[in-house]
Amino acid sequence: MHTFPQASAPVKAEPRPFRPLLAAPQASYWTDETGRLCVLLSGRRATDAYELIPLSTDIGGVAVRWFKRGGEGYDVLCHGGESSCSCKGWAYTGGCKHIQTTFELIELGVLRAAPDSAAGDFGGDAA
Repeated sequence: MHTFPQASAPVKAEPRPFRPLLAAPQASYWTDETGRLCVLLSGRRATDAYELIPLSTDIGGVAVRWFKRGGEGYDVLCHGGESSCSCKGWAYTGGCKHIQTTFELIELGVLRAAPDSAAGDFGGDAA
């Protein structure tokens, strides 16, 4: 009779530590003919154009969808320590160019919370 070795339990990988962006992306923004906010991000690897669509959020803060002209979209929530993004960079490192640029646009007064969002009109407590 042959005995087969039992497979060991899979080892759960430790979460990777936060790795800040090596270089902040250069951002320029404008409003297109339909009134939507557009952002051009130039980074180390590529230059991408995005359309920013405000989203409603029940927990406060500023939520926005970064819609890439090529068809990809990332949902960003800027709400202090509870900020998050749906991109791979955020999942891997806990930081990304979308979050960083969204916070910069909020500080400049370019971006505000969606009117039906829990934060209402953006105020200091949302970031």
